Amino acid sequence: MQDNLAEPITADEIARTALFSKYHFTRVFQRVTGDSPGRYLTELRFERARELLLSTDLKVVDISYEVGFASVGTFSTRFRERTGVSPSAFRQHFRTATPRTVYERLPARCK
Repeated sequence: MQDNLAEPITADEIARTALFSKYHFTRVFQRVTGDSPGRYLTELRFERARELLLSTDLKVVDISYEVGFASVGTFSTRFRERTGVSPSAFRQHFRTATPRTVYERLPARCK
């Protein structure tokens, strides 16, 4: 999943790669990670988006495509729902902070 964040990844494809049925794979995956494959993938995508916002000068639209969103609007809306701020505001607010300060300032749902 981590190597293909920009690609549309389905549980069926992952299950086939692991040589499991979709249903068996989903049960095992959830037991091991605590999340469904879809939720886990979404969290990986937002984690990578936060990293890119803080460590690069890529435009928000480019970051949204880089982490697998087909629409910058959807990315921005979901990012705001998760963090409480837009991607641009997140970048402006946290870019100059130390890593520890960034973590302390994040809303609890983002940690």
